[in-house]
Amino acid sequence: MRRLLWRLRWFVLRKPWSVRLGDGSKIFVPKSGTGALIYYQGYSEPNTVFFVQNYLKAGMIFFDIGAHVGEFTVVAIQRTGPEGEVHAFEPNPAIFKILQMNTSVRGESRSFLNNSAVWNKSGAVWLHPSTDPSTASVLPSKRGQRLEEYQLRESLRVSAITLDTYVANLGKFADLVKMDVEGAELMVLEGATSLLRLGKNEAPVWVLEYSPVNYRTYGYSAEQLLSTMRSYGYKFLTIGQEGLPREFLADSISRFEPNLVATKSETRLLELLKS
Repeated sequence: MRRLLWRLRWFVLRKPWSVRLGDGSKIFVPKSGTGALIYYQGYSEPNTVFFVQNYLKAGMIFFDIGAHVGEFTVVAIQRTGPEGEVHAFEPNPAIFKILQMNTSVRGESRSFLNNSAVWNKSGAVWLHPSTDPSTASVLPSKRGQRLEEYQLRESLRVSAITLDTYVANLGKFADLVKMDVEGAELMVLEGATSLLRLGKNEAPVWVLEYSPVNYRTYGYSAEQLLSTMRSYGYKFLTIGQEGLPREFLADSISRFEPNLVATKSETRLLELLKS
């Protein structure tokens, strides 16, 4: 019946639909894979949401890169409180409007919304919206050829910024960074060296999607991504039941919870999760 209602609703109406998150609060979603998962099970990736909820504390700073409609953004707003800050990045203009809707109904909060992609250089990039808004991605450039040659007819030119530039302007570092950019994770990291170089007591914890197939779209391998972060002192864990971290084994990653946790201090991570 729920599947039937989901389909009938979009047959009748196209505007965003207000559905309930796992905590009972409401969020607007479009017709998308992520929207359907929130509608059916409360969160698109429940265990990852539980990890974020457990890790974040009042007063912390959270970066949501590839925020989509703001599922993790609104969770972070609730956890960090009026003394914390939530910085969300979503390049798709249509989805960004829904992100704005979802944060505006939360009342006063220190949330900062950026209608831009996060990349390895600031400027402009081509965004391919995709038939499913939750899988929109920046079009990869090929060596020796202009990016415009890979532009698809329906693609959008959007602004891009590096995290190095962003945190320099902000004057603060994040405590937790969630990154879901459909394979462009390495490009984000290439523009985030100021965060990656921080010591183990200051460096943010990262939650990032582990998708070797998507990485290959951008011309790099999963091992390249892992070795890049390891070179800065990061170690990897996966997210298990109830958001609890566990040992990372590449062949044990679930397609339903395909996320890694990267930390420079596993001890500090566990202490924050327990507090």
